[in-house]
Amino acid sequence: MNTRLMASLVLLCLALPALAAKPMLPPTPIHTSQPAEIILTQQELAVDVPGTANAVGMQFGLIGALVGTAITNAQVKNAEERVGELRNALLDYPFNARMQETLRRKLAEHAILGEQGIHVLHATWDGDSAAMANPVEDALVLVPRYAILSNFEQLSVELTLSHVQRTARTGKKPKQKTLLARTYAFNFPLTTGIGEGGVDADASRWVAFGRQPLEALLDIGIDQVTDMLVYDLSTEGRGEAEQPVKGLVGTVGGREFAGRVVRKGDHWLWLRTGPGAQRWLVGQHPVDETIVAALPPPVAPTVAEGPAAGSAEGASPRADTAEVSPPAEVQETSVVPAGGEAPTPTTEPTAATSP
Repeated sequence: MNTRLMASLVLLCLALPALAAKPMLPPTPIHTSQPAEIILTQQELAVDVPGTANAVGMQFGLIGALVGTAITNAQVKNAEERVGELRNALLDYPFNARMQETLRRKLAEHAILGEQGIHVLHATWDGDSAAMANPVEDALVLVPRYAILSNFEQLSVELTLSHVQRTARTGKKPKQKTLLARTYAFNFPLTTGIGEGGVDADASRWVAFGRQPLEALLDIGIDQVTDMLVYDLSTEGRGEAEQPVKGLVGTVGGREFAGRVVRKGDHWLWLRTGPGAQRWLVGQHPVDETIVAALPPPVAPTVAEGPAAGSAEGASPRADTAEVSPPAEVQETSVVPAGGEAPTPTTEPTAATSP
């Protein structure tokens, strides 16, 4: 009996550090030792593989993992052959400039950061010579991306928020520890006829939408994921994240999606999903030819991209650093105190309602 009791106490002691290390969103304004980092590395539309290959690997062990890898490689190769037309259509879309401008504006308007400002990198942290030479002790990192599934059933915009600690080591690569990571995704799944004519037919549908509607979708995605970030860090978002999500679903565009509905518009919704402290926000905006034809034109960015900090273009280490402060003519209602209310969605001027 005593042996069992001792074993239980040992297991409890081992579990306590894991419980104590529960990842938490930092309070706003978020103060870090150096400017927050926006990492802009994507130059063209990426291709993501659905979870089928991973499911095979998990179900059948090592052999399944090998089969899953083969499936993934084949899917990516086939998709890369088809995605060329889509990439050409979006060749001139300024995704990085649009995302940078939107992040700067919303982080300032909603008092997300302290006085440390923003530093834009055009390479990952460990690939930037200036960042590696002077590692930040405490950093907030934002990484945006956009991608289409290899089966061409869904276009997505994502924004990953990471809170990291970096430690310099003599003669070695600095050590980095991730304290928290959250990904905000806004998806545009096809609503009808999915897979009926095969992958080629679905790929052709996206191309047929045309350049301006595709750019308008990406504009909507950028506005939505940045709104999700601000909402998640607000008092309302933090409280809402603790509510249960198991077994709940939301419906939009004739399709059902897992999760608890957080916000909803005429053609889109936000869902909270995932386990415990790792619950994330995902948006769904089903699209078809009719919905795409009614989209507003894309918005031109107001901030031009500069050269990378410490890049080969010869920029100074702080060339892209700027203080984050509200614009001079921001309305009083747009400035939210630290941990204040969530932002009003900025996309699609339709009346959004909370369930």
